Amino acid sequence: MPPEPIQGRPLFRPEAIQHRLVRHFGEISLLRPLPLRLVTLCPLLLVALLGLGLSRIDLQSMFVALVEAAPPAGQGLVLSLEPSAAEQLRPGDTLEFRFAGSAERSRGIVSTLITRPCSRESRAFLEAASRQAEGGCLHVELAPDPALPFPPAPLPLKVQVWTPPQKYLDHLLRG
Repeated sequence: MPPEPIQGRPLFRPEAIQHRLVRHFGEISLLRPLPLRLVTLCPLLLVALLGLGLSRIDLQSMFVALVEAAPPAGQGLVLSLEPSAAEQLRPGDTLEFRFAGSAERSRGIVSTLITRPCSRESRAFLEAASRQAEGGCLHVELAPDPALPFPPAPLPLKVQVWTPPQKYLDHLLRG
């Protein structure tokens, strides 16, 4: 039997014609899941960047102190502070300080830290600054140094004191 003439047959198969009719809906493309490396490395990278940022931050505490008397010749300056400052100060630390009414900062090296009963002026000063002075006052003596400025009159005099910078991560790990 001879084959059917071409004139009677469609040009395309019925499946191809059906595919052309529904193609306007778009083609389905399957998404591959994110690689496991990307899912684990992104959070690790964020934690590493956060740790690097925290390691670059320095903390420097500021306290308000009181100078009650001018230092005798050959002796260092004595500052009265709140007792909680003892946690952040050690002998040998270099403190920055500024007398009230002055714009200039000076430096001094801590020679001794002694907790003694507060004088009347120190107690009034700490209570006015809303700090507790029940356990006594911390007396910080700065090493005698010719570069130490002489406190301006009148005394007692307020002094702002800045502790040495400390890395934030060290502070977190010790605290």
